[in-house]
This record gives sequence, structure tokens and C-alpha cells, in this order.
Amino acid sequence: MAPSWVLLDRRVYFSHDTVETKEGEEPKDRGTPPSSEDLRNTITALLQTLKPNAQVADPPQFSYLHMLSPTKSIPPPRGGVPSARISSADKNLVALNAGRYRPGSRREGCYLIYDARKNSLSTVPQLPFDDSHANIGYVSAVVVCDGDGTGFVLAELVRMRSSDAANAALYLWQSSAAEWVIKPGRLPLEMRDEFSAQICFSSGGSILCWVDLLEGMLVCDLRTVCSSDLEFRFIPLPQDCPTYNVYDPQCDVEEFRSMACVGGAIKFVAMDGYVGHEPGDELELAVWTLSPDFSGWKKSRVYKYNVGNIWANETHQTIGTQESCPAFPVLSMREDVVYLAFTDIRTVDNELDCRGDYWLRVDMEKNKVHFCPQSTDHMVLSQPFASEFSAYMQGAQDHPVANH
Repeated sequence: MAPSWVLLDRRVYFSHDTVETKEGEEPKDRGTPPSSEDLRNTITALLQTLKPNAQVADPPQFSYLHMLSPTKSIPPPRGGVPSARISSADKNLVALNAGRYRPGSRREGCYLIYDARKNSLSTVPQLPFDDSHANIGYVSAVVVCDGDGTGFVLAELVRMRSSDAANAALYLWQSSAAEWVIKPGRLPLEMRDEFSAQICFSSGGSILCWVDLLEGMLVCDLRTVCSSDLEFRFIPLPQDCPTYNVYDPQCDVEEFRSMACVGGAIKFVAMDGYVGHEPGDELELAVWTLSPDFSGWKKSRVYKYNVGNIWANETHQTIGTQESCPAFPVLSMREDVVYLAFTDIRTVDNELDCRGDYWLRVDMEKNKVHFCPQSTDHMVLSQPFASEFSAYMQGAQDHPVANH
């Protein structure tokens, strides 16, 4: 039976389906280098042939969402078959940016929507090209499942390149209408120009959220967007949360912060003391919960620890991993638990040698830490993605699903 939630790598790779590929079938000759338009058309045709293949496991083991091409008859683009990156998820749906496309560019690609309930994949075309568009972050496409679960809305937020930095536009794609609708608007004055979203998600079935883990969260209500002018609200991070210089090269914010909607509540997790951490320094792992009316944050759980104390546990001593600082906090979708990842990397003969990947399971309620080795060779190099799509897969009906 499928787990109620899973951990995924945001990067999703494409491969050929060996079952569907006919024996002896070879890719067509690519001939001369294609034009930019031909390349975009080729990749779009390729993406429309993909089939999803989800392989799920109980957290903290990694699950995998693969995209399989059923035929080799469509030649891969020069430079290799493109990959996709998960942008957001809601219930049984996962939205991905496929190919190299991002808003405001002429690069090839489109959006993919994976439906775990139907085990299907649908494509959504690029936004209508406008050279005044600028993306608002590395991930910015928010998917929202319809109330009856039969359709979806995909929302993509862009800045407008103009003399007024507050100008923005929200593009909406409704699966029932199958066309992009634009809603112009203005960003809140308190939101700085440096805002860049690393995370986006939906909450409560209608609230769209874009998160800069150094600045705060930008939200708008899809219900009001569909009936009136576009209105945004900016919610700063908790006041007792440390601030950092966005231009500090040591400050890779996704290594020590994250945010998600868990059980209908928006939660923010951070490791205070991570930046510039030295052996023996104390780290504080804290979780804040946003009030239902979005008026403020409440620090709900705190776990203070010394990295050396963690490595003193029996499991670590048996395995003998290197004493490194854990990173990439992930909020459990079901328990009051935070997972921290670390990779045992050592230098052998002037070369890096990966000895294994591990998770720390921090029970915030019981104030306990458990050591969880990974059963695969998956190296955690970026912020993992938590999703509940597995609870909607066929045969998973017995799993409880939280109301959002």
C-alpha cells in the first residue's frame, strides 16, 4: 500500500520506456542543427509523449517520479533529453517546469501536471511570450486542485519589467477552459525588489503562496482573483528569526530553512546558527506556525542541539560517518517531525568519495533524534520536496488524507 506522503528530489529525469519501445527501433537521424522554433516544437512533441512512473517509499526513504518516453522515434534534442523540476503540488496533483523554459524567456519547454489519482500526465503551454516578463523566482507555478478533484488551476506569477518595480501579472490556466488568462496587479510596497521565490504552494484550496526564505511570503486569494482585481499581501518572516545578507556567498538559504502547508497550517522551519557554523557550536531548530488569519507567527517547537552530541549516538558510532552539519530541513506532512539530511563525503587521494546518505529524524514533540540511513545511493544536494500525491494513488484509499 502506498505511503500517505513521500519525499522527492525536485529534479525529475526523462528516459525511454523499454517496454513500449519496439525492438530494433532507433532514433531518426537529426540531420542539420534545428532552428530555435524547430527545437521548441521537437521538445513539445517529446513532452506530449511522456508517461509518468511513480515509485514510492515510506519517508525518509526517497520516492521517485520518472517520466518515460514511449518511443525513440522522436529524436532527443541536442545536448540530451531535458529534465523537469517540481514547482508545487496539491493533493493528487504535481506541477512541473519541463524543459528549459522559464517565464520571460524564449527557451523550449512547457508545464507538466501529474495526476496521481489517474496516473496521467497533461501538458500546459508556455505563457504568451512578452519580453517585459521576468520570473519572480526559480519556482513560481502554483497548482490548485478543483474542489471535486476533476480539474485544476495553474497560476504563474511574473514581474513586469518597467519603471515601476511593483507591477506584476498573474497568469491563470484552468483545465476546463484550456487557455491562459492574465490578471494585472501591483506587489505590496513592503515587499523588497530582491524578493525571489524558492518555494511556492497553495493553502486552504484557494490561497496562493510564494516564499522567499530570506524575506517572507507573498499571498493572494484565488477566489478574489476570479471575481475582482488582483490583490497581494506580504507576510514577513517571524520577528525573532535571524536575518542574513542575501548576497552572502555562504548563505544558501534552502540548506537551513523551509516552509510548507502541513495539515492545513502554514509552517516555517529554520536552523539558527547554521551559517558560519563551527564544530561544537550549538544549533537551534525551530518551527513557527502562521495564524489562520495570517496576522502573525507563533513559535511552536524548538530543539537545541550540538552536532557533536548527535554523532555520539550508538547508530552513528556503529556506522562511523563523518561528523558534518546536517542540512535541508523538511517538515513531515503527518507528524510533528523535521527531517535533516547529510551526506558522508570524504576526501580520498584528493578526490571526493561519497560513503552514504542519511537522515536525522527530529521528533519535535518528544525532543528526540533518530538516525536513519538511506537505502539508496541518492545524494541530497538540494532541498527535497514533500508531497501527499501518494495518498491518492490507486490502492491507497485506506490512508488518511488531511483536509486542506
